[in-house]
Amino acid sequence: PRVEQSAYRSELAGVLGVLTCVEALVKFYNLADGSITIALDGDSALNQSNSEWPLSIDQPSFDYIQVIRTIIKKLPISVQFHWVEGHQREKGLSMDWWAYKNDYVDGKAKAFLRQCLWQSPVPYRQPRLIHEAWAFSL
Repeated sequence: PRVEQSAYRSELAGVLGVLTCVEALVKFYNLADGSITIALDGDSALNQSNSEWPLSIDQPSFDYIQVIRTIIKKLPISVQFHWVEGHQREKGLSMDWWAYKNDYVDGKAKAFLRQCLWQSPVPYRQPRLIHEAWAFSL
């Protein structure tokens, strides 16, 4: 089945990427405690990643949310989330450290998207997520 890309799914993919890297570092360095703070400008992605309420298989990006929550539960370190107001530079707002970092990664993501659009489009393939409880496709 085709999965539509959205800003929400991209935010979740970013969280998943960070947690996958953290999981590798925890394993490599045999870490038993500590913490990480993941900042997002998408409050829906933040709330879904940082919640305990039951998931529904038909909700958007169920696959990513399930894996994010699984990794967070398995990690021996604490995972916190921090909301950052998006597009502060464009709005002329005063920016703190979090806002500058958010602006930086947004720029990188947009540059990568332009590069992907410039090149020949590649057919979509559903990723296999390592902590996915189960997968089924026709």
